[in-house]
Amino acid sequence: KNILPKKKAHLLDNYIKIKNFIVDIRDLIIRDKVCDAQVKFGNLLALLCDIKYEIDEKIYYSIKDLTENILNNSGKTFFLKQTYLKDFRSVVKHLDELEQELRSKQDELQSLLQNLIAN
Repeated sequence: KNILPKKKAHLLDNYIKIKNFIVDIRDLIIRDKVCDAQVKFGNLLALLCDIKYEIDEKIYYSIKDLTENILNNSGKTFFLKQTYLKDFRSVVKHLDELEQELRSKQDELQSLLQNLIAN
């Protein structure tokens, strides 16, 4: 009886970690700190290696698509060698959509956990 709530709490914790990474990455990109955002994104991908079989497949593949989106849109200025995004809006839009998916999953798990604990 206690195993299921612990598993759901662990899963909820993973979704919260992913969402926090996504929010941080989005904020860094908006502040034009693309290089820092890429480092943070690398940390997210390292986390995904450990939990990829635990999270929703749709969210996992959305993050993989985001990886491609960021890599394909990255460029460097010739003079200062500063990293920038060619299609800033599509990356931010993808991050916003992913954040909404993660918030929805988080709310769903919190509700389920409350019901499990109440019963």
